[in-house]
This record gives sequence, C-alpha cells and structure tokens, in this order.
Amino acid sequence: RHWSLREPFYRGTGPRWNHTKFDFNPESPYLGLRYFTEEDSSRFFGRDEFVANLLKASESAPLKLVIGASGSGKSSVVRAGFIPQWKKLNRGAVGCRVFAFTPQDDPFDQLSTSLAAVDSFDRQQIRIVRETPSRTALQDVVKKFGNGEPWLFFVDQFEQIFTRTIDQNKRACFIEAITDLARSELSNVRLVLAMRDDFFPQLRDYPDLFPLTDRHVFRVAALSRTALEEVIQRPAAENGATFEPEHGHRRVNCK
Repeated sequence: RHWSLREPFYRGTGPRWNHTKFDFNPESPYLGLRYFTEEDSSRFFGRDEFVANLLKASESAPLKLVIGASGSGKSSVVRAGFIPQWKKLNRGAVGCRVFAFTPQDDPFDQLSTSLAAVDSFDRQQIRIVRETPSRTALQDVVKKFGNGEPWLFFVDQFEQIFTRTIDQNKRACFIEAITDLARSELSNVRLVLAMRDDFFPQLRDYPDLFPLTDRHVFRVAALSRTALEEVIQRPAAENGATFEPEHGHRRVNCK
C-alpha cells in the first residue's frame, strides 16, 4: 500500500533484480490467502533453494514427501515452484504429464478425475480406476495410459487420506498403490506427496510406506529474512512498483 511509483521503474534494491524495467500495473500483485498454482509461477518467490533441492532429489528417487505446518506454503512450493521446473527439465520429452489432486473422500475418484482431463485417455479404463479400488492402481494407470513418457503424480493435502477418506478399504488400497508405485522400476514416473507435519507420525502405521517417505522428507520451514523480503518486494516490482525502504523493512520486522 505504501508504494513509490516510477515511470519507467527499475526494480528493487537488491543486486539480484536491479536494472530491470517494468511498466506500472495498478492491480494487486499478491494472491492473498489462496495458494499459488502453476499459472502463478512467474510471481512465486522466496523458495528457489528448496525447489532446486527437491528437483535434484527427484532425479534419483521416485517418491518425495513435502511436509510443513498448516499454511507454510507446501501446496504453493510444489505447484508454482517444483512442477514448472520439473516440466522444464523434461520439456524435450513428448507426453510429459502432471496429475495433481487431493484425496478428499475418495482418492480413486479424484485420481480418475485428473486422468479424465486428458482427452485421449480411454473413458472406460478411467471408469475402472474410479469404481475398482486397487492396490496396484497407480502402476496400472501408468502402464495402461502411458508409453514411457515422464509422468508426475502430485497428491496434495495428503493428510486428507486420514481425515476425509473414511472408507478403510479405499484408504488402505490407495496407500498401498503409492507404495507399489514407489517400489516399481518405472524410472519415468515421479510421485510427490504434500501433507501437514502433524500427520507425519500416522505414516508409521504403514510399515511398507513409512521407510520410503522417511528417507525422502522435505520440510517447508519458515522463510529467512532475505527470502521474506523477496516475497514481499518482488511481486510489487513485477507490477512496476516498490516499497519505500522504511516500509519494506517494517513489514519484514512485523511478527
């Protein structure tokens, strides 16, 4: 709200984005309380190191677990940070696909809905995924619909498997399907789960899955002061505005 306008504007005070010219855009550059999506990646800042580490680790292991407190930015860092970079890494591959969904009341229904977004996929086979929960569902999906292309499954708000998926059989089948895919030799497939860290201990009740997640946990911690300044200042800079120095520092120091 305390912006100084420049015509033309040269962005920021830090060396990383000095001397970049932007035209002023009067619309708010901030998303408010909703999480960032892939479409918002151009204004997602402050998590470069986290995204780079997650991307590098995904090259060697199929399953990654992103955890953090409620509201820490788990969804945003995967959707607006990791997924666009993963796509860039695989941009030379034909058929590169991302399937992002939350478990909700029925994870197999949500999985089939994400598959249905691809027009070329057989509707009858998608219906089978929805109506016939299977402990090999994810690997079966890859084999039925894929042809060796890079695929990424992102199960967001994975704690819903405990809070919303009441059907015990569907819960057990879906967790086993994740375990089955993570143990498979499908080198073209990656799987990322994001969940609140207070639900992490519940994974211990699943001895086949827990060791696979425990070795590959990425915790979304609080932003550093430098990253927080970037989160506050750079979206404004993209819109051709900047905070007066004293106001920018005041916002970073607020707790």
